[in-house]
Amino acid sequence: MSLGQYFTFISFAFITLSSSGIEPWSPENPNCKWPYGEASSAVSFTYDDALISQLDNGAPFLKSKGIRGSFFVMKSKFDSRFAKLEEFGHEVSGHSARCDVSEGVVAEGRQLLVEMNAFEYEDSYAYPCGRLQLRKWLPKYGFFGARGVSGVVNNYGFDRWNVGSFSLFEKSDLDKAREHYQRARVSDGWAVYHLHHVKDVSKSYHDTIVEEVVKTSDVWIAPFGVVLKCAHAMGYTL
Repeated sequence: MSLGQYFTFISFAFITLSSSGIEPWSPENPNCKWPYGEASSAVSFTYDDALISQLDNGAPFLKSKGIRGSFFVMKSKFDSRFAKLEEFGHEVSGHSARCDVSEGVVAEGRQLLVEMNAFEYEDSYAYPCGRLQLRKWLPKYGFFGARGVSGVVNNYGFDRWNVGSFSLFEKSDLDKAREHYQRARVSDGWAVYHLHHVKDVSKSYHDTIVEEVVKTSDVWIAPFGVVLKCAHAMGYTL
């Protein structure tokens, strides 16, 4: 691709992004920076199950570093403070406490968002217990894509209904966790992390990886749904 063709493609891609109705994410990140933008890779931090340690430790630490995350909430453990996270630019989106494979699980994830009056990027989903079979009901309930737990970096042509993520918890290998975002950097990919509790050892791992990624200049750090829509609009997904 010649330099002229490249800039023509970039211009077309951003026009496509704008015309699709996707709004830029916050003053800190005014444009889609990956793929084909100024960042060589992207990183997202996601949190499941609406656990209090996420409110006490996870969200405040992200805020202290000037970045935003994605919180996949469920009704059985819901705290009203999660509904306010979007005021700070975080994404709050769908999840469920039930691991059975039924349409009701997805409906439950959407209903909580409706009750919360969640807005902006509320249309991504995290599969409970990795139940990918729920995928067939997600479009019916207005979800745009979903996060899985495969542990892989998401490269060109990834499936937006099964976005790979690395599990970061007390039994994780910190070196492998570090390799996850490093692999994304060298492959022009997207590294997603998912957590449950953010306390004790898992908090230490969480804070370490967040600190390192923040110091990496060529990485776009943004909420899961923001990156997913950006990648899809740019033709980076299946």
